[in-house]
Amino acid sequence: MTFEFAERIKRLPPYLFAELEKLTREKRCCGVDLISLSVGDPDLPPPAFFVESLKEEVANLKNHNYSFSQGEPDFRAAVTAWCKKRFNVDLQHEQVVALLGSKEGIANVARAFIDPGDRVLVPDPAYPVYANGSTILSDGTAVSMPLLEENGFKPDFGSTDTEGAKMMFLNYPNNPTATTVDKAFLKEAVDFAVDNNLMLCYDNAYSEITYDGYTAPAS
Repeated sequence: MTFEFAERIKRLPPYLFAELEKLTREKRCCGVDLISLSVGDPDLPPPAFFVESLKEEVANLKNHNYSFSQGEPDFRAAVTAWCKKRFNVDLQHEQVVALLGSKEGIANVARAFIDPGDRVLVPDPAYPVYANGSTILSDGTAVSMPLLEENGFKPDFGSTDTEGAKMMFLNYPNNPTATTVDKAFLKEAVDFAVDNNLMLCYDNAYSEITYDGYTAPAS
């Protein structure tokens, strides 16, 4: 018996990181000594006190049950406290959801809001999950927003076609260009989203990885 993949699966381009892993394996099999810069796995062990704390919590029988679907109350309280301290943003505990990782959130936010045929504005280049796991697998259409050097690797909102668009992804500090932005740009992005009735999904995964005195502003 043979089964055809769903059309949405056929629309997916090759996954960039899987292709990089394939090339890495091929080179190593040929005896090439290389440093992989694909998915950015850390090459240092975690601090010892992290490991010891994990050991203690694994041995605690109260942790052997399912957690609340939105996350444990103490975790959600810690998140709201951090957002207030770091970004001066007031959140209610009910606005915090625990995830397996940012990829899960990026993919599932489109599952919740994107209907077949909806257009999603996606930076280009960008983390592949915005267009693939999020948009295409929700039967949406990814619309490229070029990040060009002459525009500081930021989208040109003035030339962006928003017809039929429902959602927009942004990510600063940016992967893969490493570009940073200021609050003025973030306000421009929010105003653009409001004016065009777009859901703005701001992937702030790298807010704490900054250098040379720069601090990422609040999203």
